[in-house]
Amino acid sequence: MPSKPKVYCWINSGHGTDMQFTVAMAEDGTCLGQHASSSEAWAKSDLGVYGETNVSARKLTAMREHYPGGFDLVWLDDPRSDPGWRRAAELNHTMGERARQADAE
Repeated sequence: MPSKPKVYCWINSGHGTDMQFTVAMAEDGTCLGQHASSSEAWAKSDLGVYGETNVSARKLTAMREHYPGGFDLVWLDDPRSDPGWRRAAELNHTMGERARQADAE
């Protein structure tokens, strides 16, 4: 059975504080959601790592629309150590550069 595409989730800033900003990014570099949470446990819950109970409908819809065939959420404590995340981050950066160039034209 082929593996499902991954949605990488991690704390982007505020780690260890009561205002932790998290990101959900598709393996193709598309940002699918962001959230501010009061703890790492809530961050995981808010992005759907524990299941769909607490994830917002908007984030869940974005994930499902991006990957209609399903996806796996992957929580990363240290995203820079994950080769898949690094590739997704490079793709995200490339998309951002293209968008800035298009805006400049």
